Amino acid sequence: MKKLLLLCLISAVCFAQSTLDFDKNKELCDKKNDAKACSLVGSLYALKDKPDYEKAIEYTVKGCNGKDANGCLSVGSAYLMGAGVEKDETKAMQFYKKGCDLKDELSCEMYKSNGQTLKDILSDFEDDE
Repeated sequence: MKKLLLLCLISAVCFAQSTLDFDKNKELCDKKNDAKACSLVGSLYALKDKPDYEKAIEYTVKGCNGKDANGCLSVGSAYLMGAGVEKDETKAMQFYKKGCDLKDELSCEMYKSNGQTLKDILSDFEDDE
């Protein structure tokens, strides 16, 4: 649960750039392929009272593939931590690289450190119990 919470916190960058209107953003994603809207919808699927992780990953990947670096960072972190998907560090690095290629500084840091940056954050987070 803590890993999912941290993933949601990482995804918070999306919230600063878009409204939280789920239906409006879902329509923008589905009908206009708006990458930022897709990433936001993915985050919102993960934050629902009854999260739908399959949809969360589907929409966030769509955002990443549409060149939204926040989506790439979020999906990479999900795979690195095994939050809502099976843990897969190779896939995580692929998504971090995509985000880095889109000039996202945090994605680059995650890629260059082979995910160690997030692992260190998680370790510190778990030590706070």
